[in-house]
Amino acid sequence: MTSNGLTVILNPNAGKGKGKLLFPRIEKLLKAEELVFDVLETTGPGHATELAREAAKRGVETIVAAGGDGTVREVVSGIAGTKAVLGIVPTGSGNDFCKTIGVPRELEAACHVIRSGTVRRFDLGRVGNTYFANAVGIGFDALVVIEANRIRWLKGLPLYVGSVLRAMLRFDCPHTVIELDDRKFEQQILLAACANGQFYGGGFHVAPEAKADDGLLDVCVIDHVNRLKILQKLMYVIKGTHAQLPEVEFYRSRKVVITSSDVLYVQADGDLLPEADPHRVEVELLPGALSILVAGD
Repeated sequence: MTSNGLTVILNPNAGKGKGKLLFPRIEKLLKAEELVFDVLETTGPGHATELAREAAKRGVETIVAAGGDGTVREVVSGIAGTKAVLGIVPTGSGNDFCKTIGVPRELEAACHVIRSGTVRRFDLGRVGNTYFANAVGIGFDALVVIEANRIRWLKGLPLYVGSVLRAMLRFDCPHTVIELDDRKFEQQILLAACANGQFYGGGFHVAPEAKADDGLLDVCVIDHVNRLKILQKLMYVIKGTHAQLPEVEFYRSRKVVITSSDVLYVQADGDLLPEADPHRVEVELLPGALSILVAGD
């Protein structure tokens, strides 16, 4: 494979700096697979999208996101609508999308997939003008992302739980109007997750039945709850058993529109969307619009 066929986009800040520390090993593993590749290092938010877009325009066949779910989202945004295939070498705090689609989280196995994996078509999400691979969260979980960005000493699930505790102190459940393909209703919500993948937040099993190639978003809506009960309810989400809770409803829809007179916090694959309309969120799924290298059968 020539370097024009493979470009690696490295986010050195993924996993609170783990990306940079792990890359010498990743580079060695990719070379051991007899791959020839270019390496492009990101310098800040949004840069991976620019690098991926430019690489796709040059005709690069496979563009590898070496980072976490946020890096994957940025690379996906850059290659959307092109023929480029996405590869993933996970170095983030959560790497949640990999769990759904069959990309190994172990570095050696993930690098082997770049060489010998199978290309499969998956659905691609869009929220406003932004693409995403895994999930969009509206409400409490987006505020949790704000808090997570302020915590420097935790990673993975402990980071998410710590951020939840901080977010609990200042969150008010918004009154919303939710429009799906086949229904419309009003509800005061703790959160609404529009999921292409099953996991987010470093392991929360928010959409246990989600399939990233079925053409539909799995929409998990959690009704408003007392602040003191938020952590209790989210413990069910960690295990994926929250469907049994009376405050939880699941829907499937290709398109979701949520409006509110209250401010709506929005996150996509763990990244805040500060440019989003604070009172209207439109999420849709583009069936089969993304090609990804995954482990073979």
